[in-house]
Amino acid sequence: MLPAQSQTTVALAYASGIQVNVVPWVYGRDAPGFSQERNAAAYEKAASQGIGIDVAQIDAIPVRSEKGNGSSPGWVEVNLGTTNADALDISVIGTVPLSDLYDVAGSIIEQWLADHPS
Repeated sequence: MLPAQSQTTVALAYASGIQVNVVPWVYGRDAPGFSQERNAAAYEKAASQGIGIDVAQIDAIPVRSEKGNGSSPGWVEVNLGTTNADALDISVIGTVPLSDLYDVAGSIIEQWLADHPS
């Protein structure tokens, strides 16, 4: 079900040139349930379309990324949550090496996993 009120989106910009965007996962009431398996399949589909997207895993959580090219920043995206109601789309964006973006995404995933042990 869509929320009755506006959802908060947060963006943190750091002096290093990295920005972290946190957006609530908001889909209609008929959306399939949140799952990392579904995320991985969607990421693989995007990567197979040949648009420069790479797919990886950090601590068994699927992530997708694209290396920047000088005129546009690189990014790493991950969806974290347990249900549609508490899930978040997190993007780490920057003009720094992609490995640095993966490090930031990894630290976010590590903290989320510590807070949500399975």
